[in-house]
Amino acid sequence: MNKVRLLRKEERSLVQDIDKTAIISNVTTSVPNDLVSSLFPERKRLWDSIHNTEELSIFIKHLADKYILLYENYSKGREKYANLYLAWLDTIRSYTCKSQQTENSKRDWAPVLGRHDTTVSDSAQTTVLASILHAVQREVNSQMATHIQSLTKEQSTAFTEKPSDETSLYRISGWAIKSAIDYRLKKKGKEEELQLLKALRRSKASKITLPIGAQFLDRGGLTFIKPEFLQWICEVENSIKKNLNQNGYQKYGKNIFRVGV
Repeated sequence: MNKVRLLRKEERSLVQDIDKTAIISNVTTSVPNDLVSSLFPERKRLWDSIHNTEELSIFIKHLADKYILLYENYSKGREKYANLYLAWLDTIRSYTCKSQQTENSKRDWAPVLGRHDTTVSDSAQTTVLASILHAVQREVNSQMATHIQSLTKEQSTAFTEKPSDETSLYRISGWAIKSAIDYRLKKKGKEEELQLLKALRRSKASKITLPIGAQFLDRGGLTFIKPEFLQWICEVENSIKKNLNQNGYQKYGKNIFRVGV
């Protein structure tokens, strides 16, 4: 069992130092990239109608407070990060899935929605809202890691979650391996595939060389890929980015995300 807390005793006061103004600014800057607006003009039209509003800033701050509270509540126990992320996914669903929406989530989002371009579809509204929720999570995690790194006087560069940085690649590829292993554990006749996937995992002893951001994430006991495979993951990501545009969509259609592999 991983007994390391997400927040150690001396770090818990750092929660109060989270810069909500910076989170609001970073979220409003990053969301347009997440929306892939060049492919989906409807999303861009909606975002353009709300992104400079006071209502959106208030909403982002409220979401940051909710995530920080979850962070504190899930700071101990087994598989802490997995439980934290699952709890946040429940929050995302309470805003984006009509069947799971609560009165509170409707009330939170309504003032922002009141400023939006009413010609956009429900699908575009849901996508924009989900992007905001994911961006809030990303920015709070980034600030948490930076503050903790400062407290422990680490000498490496402060952790920020950029799409192409090593920490993000380790996190995404590790999640993919963990999901694939869990799936094959439930299936019979998958032993060879299972052993291959397990061979991709980084050993506990070698985690000491992970980037500082990944070491911070590892307090949740996560799976990470071996470093020798990281370059291939990076090449796949770059290939997808290269083709993720209107021309790529017209050429590959629904298979656009397979071209990197």
